[in-house]
Amino acid sequence: MNVDGISYLDMGDAYLRGGWRMLVNGHWSPLYPWLLGVAKALVKPSAYWEFAVLHLVNFVAYIFAVFSFDLMLRQVIADETRNRNIAHSGTPLPDWALMAMSYLIFLWSSLILNNIEKESPDLLMSVFVYLATAIILYLRKSPGSWLAFFSLGAVLGLGYLAKAPMFPLAFVYLGVALILAGNLRKGVPRLLLASIVFLSISAPLVVTLSRAKGGFTFGESAKTGPDYCEPELLPKSLVLPHQNSGRQAH
Repeated sequence: MNVDGISYLDMGDAYLRGGWRMLVNGHWSPLYPWLLGVAKALVKPSAYWEFAVLHLVNFVAYIFAVFSFDLMLRQVIADETRNRNIAHSGTPLPDWALMAMSYLIFLWSSLILNNIEKESPDLLMSVFVYLATAIILYLRKSPGSWLAFFSLGAVLGLGYLAKAPMFPLAFVYLGVALILAGNLRKGVPRLLLASIVFLSISAPLVVTLSRAKGGFTFGESAKTGPDYCEPELLPKSLVLPHQNSGRQAH
């Protein structure tokens, strides 16, 4: 168990004691510790089994990642099928071969690159990346779908709550969605809907963090890296007030 995992568990405990305000932190995003807190409230584990609950949450996130990746992949295949009337210089890759190769890459990225055993929200964030990409691919087929734009805004907002880098990435997705809408008169109102949904989810955290730091910020995790392996090495502004929980890294 690394220090980040202990900190996420501490934040989950703090949420159960003090509510949402205990999840506001510039370094650790709130959605993952909130899920840990909810899981602990449901399972009520002893101190010995707390780490097992964290890995259970990771496994559930992995299951959702499988479903969201499958949704994205099916959109890719559907898009490829629609374009097969275009002349190819060679034989198209069969659907089964594309799915097999894609799932091998998914298993590598989820089990090795993201590492399901790692105590971090990386796998959770991948769920929202897959879903957002699936929606973008769906918009190629149905660029006028209000529901798709609404869903895109919600997915991007929740993705930001999972991990801060999703905030700037969200504007890339929104820009691509506007381009896929076809024309500005049809695209701008739908983009506005997606943006309102995204900001309604993300803005409370951004505003709270910016006020606490005295300037605009959507997260400060990029200012600290893997060299920060102990809480005492973190800047004081990033150390959780409830971090002295007595948990030991394993």
